[in-house]
Amino acid sequence: MKLYINSIIYTILMFLLSEGICIAQFYNNGSQVTVTNGTQLSIKSSDLINNDSSIYNAGTITVEGDCFISNKPNSRIITFGTDSLIVYKNFTDGSLYGQNSGVLTLKGSNQTIASTSSLLANLYIMGGGLKTISGSAIVRFKLDLQQGHISVTTPNIFGIDSTGSIVQSAPGTNSFVIGALYRKKMNGVDSLFYPIGNSISEYRPASLLGISNPTAGNPTFSIATNISTPAAGSGISTIYNRVWTVKSNKPSYPVNNIRLTYLPADVASTSLQNLIVGQSASLTGKYASIGNISAQAGSVLSEFKPSQDFYAIGSSNNVKGNFRVLLEGPFNGTDMDSKLFTNNALSDSLLPTIGMLPGYSIPANAVDRIAFVLKSAGTYIDTAYSWVLKDGSIKDFATGTKNYVTFSKAIPGNSYYIIADHRNHLPGSSDNIKLTNTSTNGVYNYDYANGVFGGGAKFDLASGKWLLYASDSYKSFKNQTDVMDVGSVGRDEIQFVTGNNHYRRTDVNLDGSIDAKDFQLSTDHNSKLYYSTLP
Repeated sequence: MKLYINSIIYTILMFLLSEGICIAQFYNNGSQVTVTNGTQLSIKSSDLINNDSSIYNAGTITVEGDCFISNKPNSRIITFGTDSLIVYKNFTDGSLYGQNSGVLTLKGSNQTIASTSSLLANLYIMGGGLKTISGSAIVRFKLDLQQGHISVTTPNIFGIDSTGSIVQSAPGTNSFVIGALYRKKMNGVDSLFYPIGNSISEYRPASLLGISNPTAGNPTFSIATNISTPAAGSGISTIYNRVWTVKSNKPSYPVNNIRLTYLPADVASTSLQNLIVGQSASLTGKYASIGNISAQAGSVLSEFKPSQDFYAIGSSNNVKGNFRVLLEGPFNGTDMDSKLFTNNALSDSLLPTIGMLPGYSIPANAVDRIAFVLKSAGTYIDTAYSWVLKDGSIKDFATGTKNYVTFSKAIPGNSYYIIADHRNHLPGSSDNIKLTNTSTNGVYNYDYANGVFGGGAKFDLASGKWLLYASDSYKSFKNQTDVMDVGSVGRDEIQFVTGNNHYRRTDVNLDGSIDAKDFQLSTDHNSKLYYSTLP
């Protein structure tokens, strides 16, 4: 049975009831049809066929069968505002117009979008099952992956317009996109983004497969152009606690590299965690690490080209180190002075706090920031930053709340050399020590002579405490105290750098002033020519 609307004259069919129900096939063959605001038109167990003319939908049209729009010049369904065209079976759009606003909701279990160049304002994926894109389609504003999967068949294009976005308003339903997803760039040229994102706005991923905690934060990819392929990051790693996995099927595109960034709005429960991204030939196999990323705004993974079938993002090995180190410059015989903190030199200067997470403060009694460099047999592995406190203990640099630093490119149980590297002291290295992925593996004390590598940079106070030598303020490649250090301090002193809240390398004793005390300490150390021996 069919309900025909077939007229050569201009007619308007107005649905004025709260709900209009059609139990036959709805067939429009030339009339303008308007569904008014607040009205629902339900086509029960049958199809909507718009063969000619227009259907203006300011309410809600629910089609339990197929929805077909012909390719005739005037054939179209226009849905306005936030109202919806809900289709339970296949949606075929042959129109030349597409949607300017409104929502197309695919709510069946298995459905197909078949079109030559469909332009959809908003597309909601619901009802589960597989939604197959068997023709090209562009979503102008929002793709909402609530429940169900989208499969893009080759060589069709399924994409997001330049100002569009991808959301998942019902997290945990394992909804994702299979295959390539395009994004139409601002200049109108189609470019493949897999998955999707750009520098204008941030986007969630197009694929959300295997997320153990979807609300913990979702990484997003974006394409960077004209960037050479970097070397792989840190060899082979097992990725724990995966938050994101995607099968790429080794796409021939993107021809450019992929860049990983992190969404600050989505990282509440993992905002202090380092994540690692890797690629593998199998879903459950070993993943080659291609970099790591901190869950904080602005954190970026170097670009890479896809060369394997599977990509995963999850917790890295997260090897942790708890250290204690004393610096000669601010040492007062008992502990270290924290005058840079009390004089506000740390907080007033931009440099010391670059990289801290928003909402956190410099910990009390902070002397300065310090780097710990991880090496294996002379090969650089990773660097972690911390605050060193007046008693020599540390707090993580990002938050100032944890008593350890995290190395995300190391392997638990392996032994490493760890170099304590301060901006105006000689660096000193541990001997090979074993680190674990917990913070309870003890403290490595640089302030005592246990397992020191090489020597030279550690100064014995005769009281049993050791310090890193001060006065390496010039920081050349030689890692030694020499005339270059004296000269740099002397130039600042002669220029009468006044005040007590300066953050400069020439402030050898870290009291915020560049004065005769700094010059004297540099002169003494220059005459002795102290140096560091590093792995």
